[in-house]
Amino acid sequence: MNEAIARQVDEVREGLLESIDSAAPLVIVKAPPGSGKTRLILEAAAFARNRGLRVAIAAQTNSQATDICRRLAHEFPFPVTRFHSSSTRPEDIGSLVTWVEKKADLPVGPCIAVGTTAKWGLIELEEEFDWALVDEAWQMAEADFMLLRQVAPRFIMVGDPGQIPPVVDIDTARWATAPKPPHRPAPELLLAADSDFAPVELALPATRRLPHDSARVVNAFYDFEFESWAEPGDRSLLARPGGENAIDRALDLLSAGSMAALTLPTPIEGPPLEEDRDIAELAAAIAMRTVERGGEILIDGRRTKVWPGHIGLSATHRKMNARMTEALPASIASEVMVDTPERWQGLERPLMIVVHPVSGVTEPTAFDLETGRLCVMASRHQVGVIIVTRDHLPATLEELTPRAEQHVGLRDVIGQGHARHQEFWEKLSESERVVSAG
Repeated sequence: MNEAIARQVDEVREGLLESIDSAAPLVIVKAPPGSGKTRLILEAAAFARNRGLRVAIAAQTNSQATDICRRLAHEFPFPVTRFHSSSTRPEDIGSLVTWVEKKADLPVGPCIAVGTTAKWGLIELEEEFDWALVDEAWQMAEADFMLLRQVAPRFIMVGDPGQIPPVVDIDTARWATAPKPPHRPAPELLLAADSDFAPVELALPATRRLPHDSARVVNAFYDFEFESWAEPGDRSLLARPGGENAIDRALDLLSAGSMAALTLPTPIEGPPLEEDRDIAELAAAIAMRTVERGGEILIDGRRTKVWPGHIGLSATHRKMNARMTEALPASIASEVMVDTPERWQGLERPLMIVVHPVSGVTEPTAFDLETGRLCVMASRHQVGVIIVTRDHLPATLEELTPRAEQHVGLRDVIGQGHARHQEFWEKLSESERVVSAG
């Protein structure tokens, strides 16, 4: 399978480089989680620079932009310009990276310059670049893309369409029926548009991060097919023998499969709202028990001793993340990352423990059912993920009749999210990956 995947990746790469040579106005590359999006950006930038072109790279955060510079300097022999506002130059960035704050100091002639979308969008260039390459493009709103269009006449946009839509802090209802809603992901609108700016559309065929069975489950969140580079048996948690308690049984499932769920009984009076301390303590207990049982994680033939830094926790609400952090034992708390799915985008850990978005919710809202959050939470792991929830979840989803809140003619986001949540839980149940702690 890997040889077939490698050929497909080569075809995508060749299509992208041919588009640079033919000066196509727009290339959009869809990519599954952990598929080498940034690597593709680096290769395209180096190829264009070799052709004597001026290349601007737009990342969505300062940390992403700096990481791109670090990788370019390490993997390709080109000087790189980091276009920034006031961030401090890291000591390990390398001598090939020049830090520039003013647009007048940007290099003239063939070059690669890296900055954030916000930085590029707030300046007026005297000399435009030949190409603008956008990393994590589905995190970029249409409004930001409109500002970015003055940077270059041609764009390459690479991103994961399963991620959470761009976070906008203002009411967007006024733009709900606009032809180009400024708060929606720019690639989404460009792919749907009927204009002369027609994109070359490509898709990476496989995820390097997810185990093979997780890739099949997560693929349901996407409108294109992809596989996993990992073969069956390539990824597993090789823990020492445990007991018969629910946590050990859930962990044991990760020795032959990458997904499991652990449920707590729902109180007769209904689940705790907003913050569920029992669920928070359960998630923390799973993390601690993983370390206690020791053993190793197996990733593509490499065995590594389990340590707390291999583990990540996530819930959709900050209060729940705070409760999980409080519940973690001091011996591992400093090494276990706990955050919202929004902050987990682009990150990964061998082992993830996540609170299902509908746990503790009796009347799910558009926020709870938004497909991107569940997709992100279910796709951060390299070896295994355990989903924790109250056991009312399947009944709540089954009994829910989604109310269409969208304007006429727009996509039914709530209905689609409800269907995806049901399908996700049904796959776990049908494959006997759900353990009850009741």
